Amino acid sequence: MQIHFKNHDLVAAEELRSKNLLKNRALAQSIQDVGWRSFFSKLEYKVKLYGKIYTKAIQLNSNEPVYYNDRGSVLYMMKDYTHAIEEYTKAIKLNPDEALIYYNRGLVYKEVDESDKAIADFSKTIELDPNSALAYCERGIVYLLNFKDGSKAIIDINKSIALDPRYGKAYLARALYYYELGDMENSNADFTKAKMLGY
Repeated sequence: MQIHFKNHDLVAAEELRSKNLLKNRALAQSIQDVGWRSFFSKLEYKVKLYGKIYTKAIQLNSNEPVYYNDRGSVLYMMKDYTHAIEEYTKAIKLNPDEALIYYNRGLVYKEVDESDKAIADFSKTIELDPNSALAYCERGIVYLLNFKDGSKAIIDINKSIALDPRYGKAYLARALYYYELGDMENSNADFTKAKMLGY
């Protein structure tokens, strides 16, 4: 998911199960030092604040699709998936040729297990932006996990890697594909590559 967030193009955060990580003595002190919970509280505050800003921006100019896209992204981060889909849909109606909006809505559909709609949005993203490594990877993951269609999945995942050889998530997806096939050698190689790329 991408959002135009003040001076940054993307804000992403992964929730860690810190309770489990604290059981690892090597990590425990570092995790406590970082103050992960405090960071997420501050991030959540900022997300809600920017959600209000986008609401005000839409009141001032209701014909700007980027505001709906960004408000959808804020709602996605808040796990308000129904309203996020509504905002992305409004943005698409205003600008049906923007690949990013379809990609973002596809992520929400993937999250709520509406696989057919996720595939449709990732496919539309690819139609509008044939070089979207992210969309190929996400569509491949949906094919693999939701449809158990490895042949379509591996085509998309390999295309994602060809477009962006530094995209760790694609290697992780391909590692899962090989794992499902019982090909541990290639699975381990791709897991290692994904880890090296920080995924």
